[in-house]
Amino acid sequence: MVWTIYRYENGPENAYKTFGEDLMKSPPSTTNENIVSQTSAIVRSTIANKEIDEVFKQRNVVREEIKAQLHE
Repeated sequence: MVWTIYRYENGPENAYKTFGEDLMKSPPSTTNENIVSQTSAIVRSTIANKEIDEVFKQRNVVREEIKAQLHE
């Protein structure tokens, strides 16, 4: 997964409030671990709440749901 800070509106401020000084590190390991954990939870939750047939046949729908949740 590749991520970046949303640079508009309050994006940088929100990133700093959420992840703090870790953003100054290279790489920001605590931030990366947090994002991986959140992403994994979203993907698992989305897939767990669907029929297996639905996951395979409607991949675009599943992908869009995951993207929408990640965007939030």
